[in-house]
Amino acid sequence: VMVESPTYFHALRPVLNSLQKFEMEDFPLKNEIVHAVSSSELPLYLNSAQTINTKAVEPKTADAQDVYVKEFLAYADRYKLLESSQSEALLHALNNRLAIVQGPPGCGKTFLGVKIVQLLLSLQPQLTGPVLLLTYKNHALDEFLKAMFQFCEKENIVRIGGRSKEPQLEECNLQTILKNERYTLARFNEIQDIRIAIGDKTEEIKSIAGTIRNSSFLTRESLLQEMSEAQVFEVLQSKKIVGVTITGASINHDLLQLLGPSVVIVEEAAEILEPSLLAALTPQLQHLILIGDHQQLRPNVDTYKLTTDFNFNVSLMERLIKSNFPYKTLAKQNRMRPEFSALLHDIYPKLEDNLPRVSQNKPLGCLDKSMFFWTHNHTEKKERTITNEKEAEMVASLVLYLLSSGCKPNEVTVLAAYLGQVKTLRGKMKKHRIDYPELHPNDEQVTVQTIDMYQGDENKYVVVSLVRCNDKGSVGFLSNINRRCVAQSRAQCGMYFVGSADTLRGKEQGRRCWEKLLTGMEEQRCVGSKITLQVCKFDVRVIGN
Repeated sequence: VMVESPTYFHALRPVLNSLQKFEMEDFPLKNEIVHAVSSSELPLYLNSAQTINTKAVEPKTADAQDVYVKEFLAYADRYKLLESSQSEALLHALNNRLAIVQGPPGCGKTFLGVKIVQLLLSLQPQLTGPVLLLTYKNHALDEFLKAMFQFCEKENIVRIGGRSKEPQLEECNLQTILKNERYTLARFNEIQDIRIAIGDKTEEIKSIAGTIRNSSFLTRESLLQEMSEAQVFEVLQSKKIVGVTITGASINHDLLQLLGPSVVIVEEAAEILEPSLLAALTPQLQHLILIGDHQQLRPNVDTYKLTTDFNFNVSLMERLIKSNFPYKTLAKQNRMRPEFSALLHDIYPKLEDNLPRVSQNKPLGCLDKSMFFWTHNHTEKKERTITNEKEAEMVASLVLYLLSSGCKPNEVTVLAAYLGQVKTLRGKMKKHRIDYPELHPNDEQVTVQTIDMYQGDENKYVVVSLVRCNDKGSVGFLSNINRRCVAQSRAQCGMYFVGSADTLRGKEQGRRCWEKLLTGMEEQRCVGSKITLQVCKFDVRVIGN
């Protein structure tokens, strides 16, 4: 009998095993996690720490100094490297055993997380073990760890898991470190003695084979495995920072339980399933910091019934926020042009712009508008997934125009609501590379990704293919405002939607999600079936669908 599971069970099995054994009664953050009751107590290690270095928050490195921890926690807002909401969030994160920081798109969540780590590593006396960094995606973990190089040597950082695409992190990879590990002669001799002793016991082991098979420590193979685990533990324990995705944490659950980190910082916390996060925590935990945005995408749940009947798609972060647990929100965005961020005010009413920063994001000279909703009525095609060939052609023509007007391929990202459309668009981008090699130097590619997979990323110019177009007004998961939030918040300089405005407005579920965006763009004359191209200042052209 062959059974196919829709999920990657290897990553879930340790989580399920851990939850079966989970002792919440003795868990140090039980009141915060279970009952959503905040504590006024400092994390234990901060209570015993004496000084902290201010380099992380000083605009000038020369002004950095060691100050008493309690003095810093009382007056950290006087350091001007952070804007006011970041200072408040930093103090909140350090002063609470369980701290939550929400950050709208472009508000510097990762930046703040890096500053927190830098401050913690400057404590005297130093932390007794490494800080554990957890993320949802590999790319987010890579970016988080690369930022640590500013203040932490590579030899003090380890990344668990082999799916990093960053050459800079290769020497930080756990497997690379283990390969390069060189034993001293004494350790080598010790291992040889153990192996000889094991060999001497071979006959005795065979005589009680039945008992040995059920033992976790008597067989030669298991003893060597335990030696290997001890080596891994020794490597991890010697580091200052350990980074791993939540999937990697699940697979390496036993190792993390053995490591027992007292400080855990979670990036993309609103995307992580609560059971997976709980399983990654240990009884030695003293400080848990959750950084994310519950207004963007929720955790992915493969079984729909678990979402509708049991709210499995609600993260620990969102559950606590909705239970009135204290949290801080970052207020000033540093990514989008102001006209883009203004369209997010129905989701983030208090969102502000860092004008000196975002005013540097110059719009394209080759298009009449910095943002546009290019609407059409080309019907979608539904098979295993949903695609829209005509819409894909519109997107491809717009991207080709951007490239021919001087945009670099790595400055343009194409997002699609459905995986089938992603495949269609990648095929068209591949044809562009073949037909127009001069527009793709060194075979550079335009990134094509689903909206969901691109959360946390950004680019200068973003084209979004919404796919849905039908006379029933059916929009599927495009009715999810969290997804709309992600789609419209990735672009720095140019944001272009391609889709059917009529379909999005066809039924209440679509209107409820998209009406504010469409109305806001219409008020600025940024919705239409034709898009104006500024070929040069004397030659204005219009292309339609």
